[in-house]
Amino acid sequence: MTVITLCGVYSLLFALFHAGFWKMFGWSKDFANFSDIEAFSLDRRIMHILNIMLLCCFAGVALACFLFPADLLGTRFGLAFMSFWAIFWLVRAALQPVFLGGGKPLLSIPMTALFLVGALLFALPVFNGLF
Repeated sequence: MTVITLCGVYSLLFALFHAGFWKMFGWSKDFANFSDIEAFSLDRRIMHILNIMLLCCFAGVALACFLFPADLLGTRFGLAFMSFWAIFWLVRAALQPVFLGGGKPLLSIPMTALFLVGALLFALPVFNGLF
């Protein structure tokens, strides 16, 4: 299994994880009364939209990794794509303790480590392509 395939699996797992947010955070109750959209605060509506879009991004990255591994490894665009996602996961790891570290460090530390794994996975093809 190549590192690109691992990046695809990683992204697919995060897409599935984000698909579970409605159940994990009780968001499905929000949709029970969806006919009354004004009942939702703007912040809650934006969180739903952002989560759906992140889910789509992760699924798209997974598809790109599964369908175009040679392009991601062998082109400048592919290396730029992989660089973007390496930086994405690195920034996500840095933001975890800032925004979510105080309340539940037992959860925040493994999540930060998981995001650093993503940064490393996506960075490996970039470093291999540069040297």
